[in-house]
Amino acid sequence: MAEQGARPREVERPRIGLASLPRLVRGHAATLLEEVLSQPFSGELFLAGGAFKPLLNPEQDVRDLDLWVRDRRSRERLLSHLVACGAEVVRDFHPYCIKLLHGEREIELTYQNVKGRPIGEVVEGFDIACCAIAATYRDGKITDSYISPRALRSAEERQVMLTKGYIDRLLEERPPDILQSIDRLSCFAEEVGFDLPEEVSERLWKVYEEDYDEDEQRACMDTYLSTTVEYKGRVDLSVLRRATRKAGVGLKL
Repeated sequence: MAEQGARPREVERPRIGLASLPRLVRGHAATLLEEVLSQPFSGELFLAGGAFKPLLNPEQDVRDLDLWVRDRRSRERLLSHLVACGAEVVRDFHPYCIKLLHGEREIELTYQNVKGRPIGEVVEGFDIACCAIAATYRDGKITDSYISPRALRSAEERQVMLTKGYIDRLLEERPPDILQSIDRLSCFAEEVGFDLPEEVSERLWKVYEEDYDEDEQRACMDTYLSTTVEYKGRVDLSVLRRATRKAGVGLKL
């Protein structure tokens, strides 16, 4: 299990050609999906999130493909099609995702449904702005793409930013995934070579420490341990120390 921590950016990378990003998103998505869909899928799916990191840093490999669909029936159809194309179900991690392996390529088919929403509305609720990128696949080809304006700004300034939608959701719903997001910030910064301003992570810590009650904080700890630590096999001890101190869990780390 890898221990993660924030590390400064060491290499100055060339700035991203923002005008070409929409075209690059479509081409990148088409290449990735062709790898796992040897036969075209007759339906709609969305590729979103971290699969587009190589567009921000060409030295970064694609860790996995996060696939989204509109409803349960579409998920069942896509799952069957992926298996028919050679993918193997590795784990059913309900209620988060179904993990598959196609050769060496990891696929995560999410249990969250897009429903009738535009995919742009969905990714605007992601935590990290530069993950608010998506491509739409329909009946064998990429038909559309979405890049959050804040993702473009983050790429231009080469700084990790949060989406406004995620902050709004934290304050309105207090979901239990906030520690996962705090952990992801430093990982994302390191992977793509962006700076991570201290105030970005401190904004999330402020919400966790001031707006979440003790029961909600404990639920966040449980979620972090079951997802980032147990499922992803990654742990940031600084996150655990600070979170447990506030939640009163009393772990000695």
